[in-house]
Amino acid sequence: MNHYPCDVAFTPTVKAIQETKGSRPAYHGKEERGGWQTTVTPDVQQ
Repeated sequence: MNHYPCDVAFTPTVKAIQETKGSRPAYHGKEERGGWQTTVTPDVQQ
C-alpha cells in the first residue's frame, strides 16, 4: 500500500466531514493523483 501525505491529512473522520460538506470529490481527485509535493523546492525556499 502506498502512503502519501493525504493518508495522514485525510483520516476517515476528515473524509466523512468532506463528504458531508461536498468537498470530498475534489480531495479524492488529489489523492488519485498522488497527493501533494512534500519537498521544498528552490522557488518555494526563496
